[in-house]
Formats: sequence, C-alpha cells, structure tokens
Amino acid sequence: MRYTPLFIAALILFSLSTRPAARAEPTLGEASTVYLPFVSVPAPNIQTPEQYAMAQAVVALVNSERVAVGCAPLTVNDKLVVAAQGQSQDMALNDFFSHTNPDPSRDTVGKRVIAAGYSSSFVGENIAAGYGTPAAVMAGWMRSPDHKKNMLNCAYTETGVGYYYQADDQPLPGDSLAFYRYWTQDFGRP
Repeated sequence: MRYTPLFIAALILFSLSTRPAARAEPTLGEASTVYLPFVSVPAPNIQTPEQYAMAQAVVALVNSERVAVGCAPLTVNDKLVVAAQGQSQDMALNDFFSHTNPDPSRDTVGKRVIAAGYSSSFVGENIAAGYGTPAAVMAGWMRSPDHKKNMLNCAYTETGVGYYYQADDQPLPGDSLAFYRYWTQDFGRP
C-alpha cells in the first residue's frame, strides 16, 4: 500500500508534536551483534500506517547521522522490518523488555531475522521503550555508545524498524510505570 508524501509528512509532524509516554526515564536495551548462516524466504508487510510513518522517520534520522560521519545511508529491507516489528510487538504484548525473547524460537535477533527470511551473516539490533517520538528514541540511542555504534557502523547496509504502541500497557514486574511505546531497529548486510 502506498501513502502520499503529504500524509506521511503529516503523521511524522503529528508524532513529533505529541508528548512522550508517562514513563519518567525511557529505557534502552543493550546493543548486540550476531553472525548468521545464509537463509532466504519472502516476508509480508505487517505495519500499520502509523507504525510505517514512525519507522520511516527513524530511518531518516539514522541516515542523517550516518551521512554526517561518512557512512552510506541504510536501505530499508522488508524482512528486517518484519523481524523488528515482531520484536517490538512481542515485547509489548508479552511484558518483557530485552533482546532475549522468551519464545525459544525467537529468543535472539539471529533467530528472528532468519524466521523473517533475511539472509546475512552480520546483523545487529537496538531496542528502546518509553520514547514517544522518533526524535526522542533517536536521541536516546545516540546517547548510548553501543546503540550509536550500531547505527553508525558503515558495515551495515540495510535496516528495518519496528514500532508498537500499546494503549493499555502495564508496568513490567518490579517497575512502577508502563512503557506504552516499544521500538526495535535491526541492521544487516546481505
């Protein structure tokens, strides 16, 4: 499905004008890199228009930073989008915040990208929760050395971003505030 540039721009501007989630301190997960075997299968599009707009805004912000340090812009790979969107949704719906998914079939970024049909021996992942806008999550990742390293790694050539908003999110065990918004950015090189 195609969306007009005006519609996408309006969604991005709206998302940038909304207030961040109620969570006092958004949280970043640790960055990770995994080396994988070659596997290839097609993957479907699973993002709503809002999720797509949020993801594209993150990609634009990341690419701006990459170009500033001499890296080529990342291209969006639909299979990485499927893996990233699935992880964001899983974290929201299954009450966890981690690169390690409780489902053993998807417990690592490597397994998730393979399941989505991505073929690479070099992948990485950033996760975040609680950030209300693409600009806010990007700023959080840029303040974290490991996340920044993933985003500015010139060896990566492709990316997929997942965003999931859960209006009725509950605090994780041992936490007092809910995240509401879950973000995942997967990186790869075919």
